[in-house]
Amino acid sequence: MIDVIHWLEDVFDRLHLERSYDGAVAYNYYGPPRLTQDVDVLAVITDTKVPQFVDELCRAGCRHLSPDPRPVVMFASWKC
Repeated sequence: MIDVIHWLEDVFDRLHLERSYDGAVAYNYYGPPRLTQDVDVLAVITDTKVPQFVDELCRAGCRHLSPDPRPVVMFASWKC
């Protein structure tokens, strides 16, 4: 799993993306280690960077789990 985190860090650095790790990865940094097989990450990806990020995922062999993938619609709202 550490290889995945290093790969993600390379991608995020190349594309200048902000990110934060969560879940067991973050927990293991601050607490006793837990076994996990996934990486939870929150990334801020602007509209102009989405195609580059998707290309990076495809080149790494990532595929959509659904046989009929549909676009993911995400909404963001901020309150001041």
